[in-house]
Amino acid sequence: MKNFGFIFFCVFILYCFAWCSEEAENIDKCGNEQLDDGEQCDINIVPKNCYLLYYNYGTLRCNDDCTYNVSDCR
Repeated sequence: MKNFGFIFFCVFILYCFAWCSEEAENIDKCGNEQLDDGEQCDINIVPKNCYLLYYNYGTLRCNDDCTYNVSDCR
């Protein structure tokens, strides 16, 4: 029973390392010039007009977080 605390600690550290690695992978995907799961756009990979989102005109852009920037859409 003495080693239970040490074993628990090791399992906890391994779990945290795996979770943090997965989170880091997801963060790195935005901005890699590929349209990955969960991204609306990525750097230059974005539809060129706002018709896609039911606006009349404008240029659709991509935010740093890989979501659509509709500030030029009307």
